Amino acid sequence: MIVQFRNEKVSNHGSIPIPIDCNVVAFIVFEEGFHQPIKRTKQVSSSKKTLNCPEVNTRFVYGMRQIGKCFSAGFKLCGTLNLPRLSKTAYTNHENKLMLVNSEVSELSMQKAASELLVLHPTKNKIVECGISVDGTWQRRGYSSMNGCVAALSVDTGKVVDIEI
Repeated sequence: MIVQFRNEKVSNHGSIPIPIDCNVVAFIVFEEGFHQPIKRTKQVSSSKKTLNCPEVNTRFVYGMRQIGKCFSAGFKLCGTLNLPRLSKTAYTNHENKLMLVNSEVSELSMQKAASELLVLHPTKNKIVECGISVDGTWQRRGYSSMNGCVAALSVDTGKVVDIEI
């Protein structure tokens, strides 16, 4: 992908810089008053890397998951916007890395909520008697669903103490 930046004196018709979703871009330099590109190019990385992947790709996959869409919707969106597309393998790798990070964060959050309960209700054996609210849902209505999730929330703190999927 080649991105052309013009000098403002040559073209200032409301152009604005935009972020580019790609690993490497080539900058073609336009000198003041000239409309032909000079043959100088410089290779630079367009986004910083997180989890050994370009951060913009990770954010894209995360955004698609947040709105309840997956690879095929992202593929169509990138095609419509004329942006580079992630392969199915790359998309799945990003999903797996995000799942690991989400699992770690949720475990730490539930451990912190449990330790707050220990502070509120001190005991000798680390078994706390406290009120909890349990709620669950199924993937499908009725009794035919094989998938569901249950969350246990503390009545005292209002935080999630445990979750099971």
